[in-house]
Amino acid sequence: MPHFKSWYEEDEARVKAPKKYVSYTPKIDNAIMAMERWLAHPLKHKFLTLQDFISWSMSNVFLSKRTFAS
Repeated sequence: MPHFKSWYEEDEARVKAPKKYVSYTPKIDNAIMAMERWLAHPLKHKFLTLQDFISWSMSNVFLSKRTFAS
């Protein structure tokens, strides 16, 4: 006797899990990206720590957006 799938089993079989190509962990990946920007920056020698660079970078972004907006 053949096994017939119920409507629930058929719907479940049609739904596929989304493909995950890249994982992203904000606490880790943001720090890595900031570190890469810091090491590639021409003024990197002026910042003793990554946190100094991030603070400067964020304030610089804020100031540049403010001047372009006016």
